[in-house]
Amino acid sequence: FLHAGQEFFDTKHGNANSYNAGDSVNQFDWGRRDQHIESIHLIKALIKLRKENACFRYNNFDDMHEHIRINNINHRMIEYILTQDEGPYKEFRIYINPSFDIIGVDIDDDFEILHKGENERIENRHLNVQGISFAICAR
Repeated sequence: FLHAGQEFFDTKHGNANSYNAGDSVNQFDWGRRDQHIESIHLIKALIKLRKENACFRYNNFDDMHEHIRINNINHRMIEYILTQDEGPYKEFRIYINPSFDIIGVDIDDDFEILHKGENERIENRHLNVQGISFAICAR
């Protein structure tokens, strides 16, 4: 769940409960929009991806159990595998790398990278995921 302005990042100066803090804390700092335009575009793309693909919106156990797998890769990276019967893609692989290291995974060449860091690409059935980043692949 995103609140209006979250894509501008910490504009409330650490106040997690600002309902009564006034306009100086709760107003939008529109100047931050230009500072964070890349992040804003990413958030918009992720929202669009979620709207267009049911696998990001399963709301019951049976669908989740059938269509979502979560794998731990060498205790260093998380792989989500999501499938769906309808939509522009039938399978997603999402890799979240919280480490500072580049971590490689095997993945079929027919996957398309929808989001990636700077240097990620699928080559010879292999993908290197940059440190402190994530990659979204689909086919």
